[in-house]
Amino acid sequence: MKYAVQKPSWRHGEARRKLPVPFSWLRFLLLLLCSLMLFHLLALLVSASGASSGASSSVSSGASSGASPGASSGASSGTVYVVTATFPRPEQEADLLRLAQTLMHVPFVHWVVVEDAKVKTQTVVELLSRCGIRYVHLLGKLPEEMRAQPHWGRVPRGVSNRNTGLRWVRQHATDGVVYFADDDNTYDIRLFPELQRTRRVSVFPVGLVSRQGVSSPVVKDGRVVAFFDGWIGGRKFPMDMAGFAVSVDWLRQNPEAEMPYKAGYEEDGFLKALNIGRDELEPLANNCSQILVWHTQTQKVEPFERTNLADFVDTNIVYLTKHLMQKTR
Repeated sequence: MKYAVQKPSWRHGEARRKLPVPFSWLRFLLLLLCSLMLFHLLALLVSASGASSGASSSVSSGASSGASPGASSGASSGTVYVVTATFPRPEQEADLLRLAQTLMHVPFVHWVVVEDAKVKTQTVVELLSRCGIRYVHLLGKLPEEMRAQPHWGRVPRGVSNRNTGLRWVRQHATDGVVYFADDDNTYDIRLFPELQRTRRVSVFPVGLVSRQGVSSPVVKDGRVVAFFDGWIGGRKFPMDMAGFAVSVDWLRQNPEAEMPYKAGYEEDGFLKALNIGRDELEPLANNCSQILVWHTQTQKVEPFERTNLADFVDTNIVYLTKHLMQKTR
């Protein structure tokens, strides 16, 4: 007796209907297992890729800053205390606003704003309260005797502010870095992660200083060997105020270090009081080959004239005029 052999049909859907039920469940479980294994493999690949990228970034960051003395080990990774000396004037709010717009992008900054004034300027109070930056607002008025007896005809403006800021940092911080950021300079966002690498005293170039165009340490083989500045003036450290940073630890180890009331020699006096040698300075910014801060002085504005507001009652001009007059004290 002959039996007819039925050939399998591979038309769409037909094979599925003729397969036994247990085989369908087995195929489903196999597919599920394969999918889980594939998902796990992809997760491992992504994790490995992220770790590789992080390691690459870390190496790149270290290389870009040069082989400064000890800068790659033991450096601070904490808060950068940005001490800004300011005083009431027509340009004050605009200058502080511009600086705030930069600092808003740096999450590890603590802004120490010190005014040379008897009372805090209301526009500064309002600006600091809305900018979203960690801050402290202090008063550091210049002593009248220093104002009455200027050095070389120049009032040492900013010294009382910065010394007040230094005292506050010594009292409230144990780690991190101190940097003096004047409100009328321009700062590259890349500067602030560089500052975190400071172990004792770090240094870097400042653009638009003097007719030479830049004030900078002279770096050779990763070490500071001299200084390039438009005015040496017998200074041991002929540098701009924006061209160095100090670790909080080193500042606390030198509790008497502060800026002298001597116009033109504030930086030099402070750095000498920190008991640091030239060969111990730590060059940042790719061995001081990059300019990350610029000495862009704001054009001075003459004091505003008082306006007769009788013709502007119940208008916005009254508010605007009173707002601007706060800066002329």
